[in-house]
Amino acid sequence: VSITVDQTKFIFDAIYKMLFDSGTPLKVLVKKVAFTPFPFLELANGSTIKCYSCAYDGKYLRGNKAHRLVIDEASRIPEKLLDEVIRPILLDYRGQLILISTPAGHNDFYRYWQRGIDGEKGISSYRFSTYDNPHISGEEIDSIKRGTSETVFKCEYTAEFISDKDFVFKWNVINRAVDGELQSVEFGQAGHNYVMGVDVGKLEDYTVITVLDNTNPNDIPLVYSDRFKDIEYGTIVDRIGNVIKAFNPTKGVVDATGAGNPGV
Repeated sequence: VSITVDQTKFIFDAIYKMLFDSGTPLKVLVKKVAFTPFPFLELANGSTIKCYSCAYDGKYLRGNKAHRLVIDEASRIPEKLLDEVIRPILLDYRGQLILISTPAGHNDFYRYWQRGIDGEKGISSYRFSTYDNPHISGEEIDSIKRGTSETVFKCEYTAEFISDKDFVFKWNVINRAVDGELQSVEFGQAGHNYVMGVDVGKLEDYTVITVLDNTNPNDIPLVYSDRFKDIEYGTIVDRIGNVIKAFNPTKGVVDATGAGNPGV
């Protein structure tokens, strides 16, 4: 299981390749196989491997049962799904839950990891950095580090959970804002308070425009998101202006960390 079906296919394809390269004909090893809509593999010994996304509040997962469930990018899974949808799948067989991910805040994935670190019975936690991968050059990782922010490098390459004490927004606020499906709307609603953020891309970078509904401070959903590149600045300004007209935000913030070309 992962956040998208495409993400699960990376693992499914690797498994299928292992079977193909095993030296034993596939018709001997595999009883059934399907690649769409959800990858499915039934082996000759009766074991099955199924791939699902957790989209739409986990509706594709409900009704399944499993001996082992592997969640890839577990830190990006909406938190309520772990207890409401994913754990029940394992009840019939008292199955094993494996959570794999790079860190992304102090959410359920972090709390499970911390329980293993604290020695809770039945839970084991492990952390590996990209440097531990024998198939990746350490020099290449060092090169990436020189051009990457410290926070991003720690999360994505050394798998560290970062404290939010120096952040503008606390982890619980970020998690509330991005949890669940994007509540996409084209125009703002009367009586609602919107805030807008823009990160202007340069050269090969993407420009990103986002709008949050700040009407309820305890629930700030992302209601609009646009991401594009290879567009001249004049057109970027026009698109930003169209979003401003559509939502009439009370506040807008443009990222000013880029160097070189002027901001808009």
